[in-house]
Amino acid sequence: MGTTIQRMSLKMNLTDDPNPGFAERRAKPRIQCSYPAVVRTHLPGGGKVVAQAVLSNMSANGMYLRSKHSFQPGESLLIMVRMSTSPLSQDTVPVIAAKGVVTRSEPHTGGVFGIGLKLTHHRFL
Repeated sequence: MGTTIQRMSLKMNLTDDPNPGFAERRAKPRIQCSYPAVVRTHLPGGGKVVAQAVLSNMSANGMYLRSKHSFQPGESLLIMVRMSTSPLSQDTVPVIAAKGVVTRSEPHTGGVFGIGLKLTHHRFL
């Protein structure tokens, strides 16, 4: 069973500190990264949202993503992360499928939002 994530053209300045003025309270250390991701959620009226994002950092308990779509605290998300920064090819790369709940959403410059996520489930595909 193969999983495909489409190439993303989301342009964001990833050199900025994604958590300015944020007091560290995490139980697990974070790994800084910059991997393409697709975020999905269902709307109350039955619709769904599919948004492109970039994974900025992750730990065993959570993720911090950047997206042009804003998500609300408490919202449940499904995230697919392609663990490679190389262009899409036929090569197989690890993909993480994760479910989580938004803990915070904050605006950044350029119409980008930072999304803090507490993981409820994850697995490698």
